Amino acid sequence: MKNYLIYFEQEGSCGYTIGCGYVTYEYQAESDDDVRQHIFKLLQTDYSSLESKVDFVCFYEVSERKEIEVDKLYRQIEDNRQRLNDRAELERLEKRIKLLKEKM
Repeated sequence: MKNYLIYFEQEGSCGYTIGCGYVTYEYQAESDDDVRQHIFKLLQTDYSSLESKVDFVCFYEVSERKEIEVDKLYRQIEDNRQRLNDRAELERLEKRIKLLKEKM
């Protein structure tokens, strides 16, 4: 079995039919033709009405799935923010000390 991502795109703004213009599906199949048949079935069943009609469909064969440790990335973002805040606070204090020394 091969892994695929199927991408559906619909013109317009966010709505109840397909979300905000696009949706992706993970799918496992033996061949590209199997994926095409699955897409055809989805178009017949889920996207056949005028409101839900899609404008573009493509699919990708995925050779490898790699996960990202999102929690770790958010911790790094927060650490970077904290360092920037600490640096800004240090600069503010240094300016304050300089002003106080000038007044003495």
